[in-house]
Amino acid sequence: MKTKLFSIAFAAISILFVSCGNKPEQVVEKYLTHFYKAEYKEANEYVAKDKKGLCELLDTYMPETEKEKAAKNKVSISNIKCEIKDDTTAICSCQIAVQTTEKGVKESEESTEQIKLKKIKGKWYINQGKEDFMDEGDNENAVVPSESEEYDFTEEEVEATEEIILEKE
Repeated sequence: MKTKLFSIAFAAISILFVSCGNKPEQVVEKYLTHFYKAEYKEANEYVAKDKKGLCELLDTYMPETEKEKAAKNKVSISNIKCEIKDDTTAICSCQIAVQTTEKGVKESEESTEQIKLKKIKGKWYINQGKEDFMDEGDNENAVVPSESEEYDFTEEEVEATEEIILEKE
């Protein structure tokens, strides 16, 4: 009798966990946590198939030393609020706090982010990729390097950039 009762309870709990497994808030939290720790392959699991380019690009071109540093970041995602627009679209906003430690110095950065999600075959996925960050008309969300960052550009890279700028003028 106890075995049957235990089996029924276990089945009920399993069904409860499976049915609660894919809410927009959970997807946003998992994606952003992996993203800010430079765990791009893991983050990419939460991205819609046609939007996977950003994580793939970053995973390919970010130096391993930078990924190792980012893996040590303490990431906190809070105040996740999702508005479900229709059966397949949601917009979520949240606050992100990332704490880094470099050379013994702790730094914290906080931001608010808005994330688009799409429901595909009953599961929620992040529905924004590199093209959403590279829209020319929307520079409000553009990533701008801080003044403290140093770059080692080759002469060819500088010349190529100057050529592109001159062509646009």
